[in-house]
Amino acid sequence: CKDIEEHSTQDQVLIPTYQSGRIIVGNGHAYFYSAPDEKCINRHVFLVPNDLLNAYVEYKSFTSVIYLHPKTGVETTGWMKTLRLKSTGTGIGPQP
Repeated sequence: CKDIEEHSTQDQVLIPTYQSGRIIVGNGHAYFYSAPDEKCINRHVFLVPNDLLNAYVEYKSFTSVIYLHPKTGVETTGWMKTLRLKSTGTGIGPQP
């Protein structure tokens, strides 16, 4: 998965910080992946519908994200399937 992660950096599409807000949609667990590939799933780390997070880049059918746990403040980063994410219309940065 490390090789896939490194290769993906060449063709990523940057998401502007003012549009980075995402919410988990769909049913069931939305799993994190260590790289943008089906075989890199981490079945121990997931979010659930309506959890909020921020997106950095898109690559193929995956989005690189960061989740900040609202109670513990623990950050979780990784890749998620883009189809499980919906834009909130907001982000962590100011609009240009």
